[in-house]
Amino acid sequence: MAQKAFNLADQYQVPVFILTDQYLLESHYNIPSLDPTRTPLVKHFVETRQGYKRYQLTEAGISPRGIPGFGEGLVVLDSDEHDEEAILRRILI
Repeated sequence: MAQKAFNLADQYQVPVFILTDQYLLESHYNIPSLDPTRTPLVKHFVETRQGYKRYQLTEAGISPRGIPGFGEGLVVLDSDEHDEEAILRRILI
């Protein structure tokens, strides 16, 4: 379940929470051996090219996520209000 949560968080670029309850956590069960390869790890980042836009508007609503050093494009991120290329938008009042 944790691997599925990580895959969803990576794919949709959002936080994911796994909820459980106290009874389950404090219970003891005999279970068969867990197979960590049952749910494969899926990488959802792209190789960047020149002119890469981190916050590009897409039909699916999910911007392509590049990582620094994987491709030729410059990866720029910002948490403030920005355009598709992560350039800050300053509003003067």
